[in-house]
Amino acid sequence: MTQRQQQYTCRKLALHTSWYGLLWLLVWSFNTGCGSPQTHESLPSHMVRGGWVAKNDMGDVLSGKALQSMQGLWDLGTRWIALGPEVTMKDIHRPELIYNANDASFRKFVRWGRNRGFQFMLMPRIESPAFFQPPFPFRADIQMLSSDHRDQFFKNYEKMLVHYGKLCEEEGIHIFAIGLEYLKLVKNNPARWRTMIKAVRKVYKGKLTYSANWYEEYKAITFWDDLDLIGVGAYFELSVPQNARVSTIKKAWRPIVPQLQTLSEKYNKPILFTEIGYTSFADAAQYPWKWQSDLTRPLSPQHQADSFTAMFQTFSTKPWFYGLFVWRFYTQPTSTPAYDYNPIGKPTEGVLQQWFRKDEPETPIAPMK
Repeated sequence: MTQRQQQYTCRKLALHTSWYGLLWLLVWSFNTGCGSPQTHESLPSHMVRGGWVAKNDMGDVLSGKALQSMQGLWDLGTRWIALGPEVTMKDIHRPELIYNANDASFRKFVRWGRNRGFQFMLMPRIESPAFFQPPFPFRADIQMLSSDHRDQFFKNYEKMLVHYGKLCEEEGIHIFAIGLEYLKLVKNNPARWRTMIKAVRKVYKGKLTYSANWYEEYKAITFWDDLDLIGVGAYFELSVPQNARVSTIKKAWRPIVPQLQTLSEKYNKPILFTEIGYTSFADAAQYPWKWQSDLTRPLSPQHQADSFTAMFQTFSTKPWFYGLFVWRFYTQPTSTPAYDYNPIGKPTEGVLQQWFRKDEPETPIAPMK
């Protein structure tokens, strides 16, 4: 009997055996190993064990609450942090971009984190007030309506990328993501993206990726060969019922895994889940991206944990898998709503610790001097 079979059988018996059979179960457990500590599964050491961090406390970027949260992430086994400088686009059909408002804070945080052992990915993210107004467009809908505006947009976007590429190089950031979820912009203008990638490589020597949406975009991109990693925002909709357990969720991953493997083999590039997260709704594996609408849906924190377990068990052994960034952690996790992606204080916290932690000494996080 394999270790996984033992663990499954132990759980099944624990759920379905009455107290009349307890004596028999104790004897059986002793002989099979259920009663003894088991070696935990964990991600291979070369894989990225990361998370997105959002600042939701009111203090300094390195406030006491932020440092306490970062200590928690370190103890969890998180060794990579993803940060997303906001790039404001007031009108998604006009080329103007506003950025670099918080560069000093990002630099301060990265310097502190690197001194304490964290590695970083930086991903500038276009945000727009239009995303929160009817008809509620998204990044995939960003496009210019004239050739002049299109030319100006890519000039502006390249300037922004070079700016953050220099910041990444100066601060020792290991991965730079040059965009995310811009389906129309990447599908219709692949040559422009290749040109911008060349411009970034002149100022940045680390690894480059792009965070493609799970639905259509990751298959539509043709410039993966110019990047180092194939980045996927892995909010795949899985065909499972509400409150699906681990075995059912794993089966739902089966048709998706070969598609990712084929893409990796086609471009000879590893695949990084630049974002993956599950809410605490009971339908989280069905609709991982769905968090703003219908907040009356039933909650199931255990389903969130089972969704992560199924994902880890599915991808941890794949040689083409580079790792992942969990969406997401907070500097003040206790102030987030119960349905949020936040895994802290829920069963998922234990799942992440099991898969992220290695046999390392716990290192206290010291304040910035």
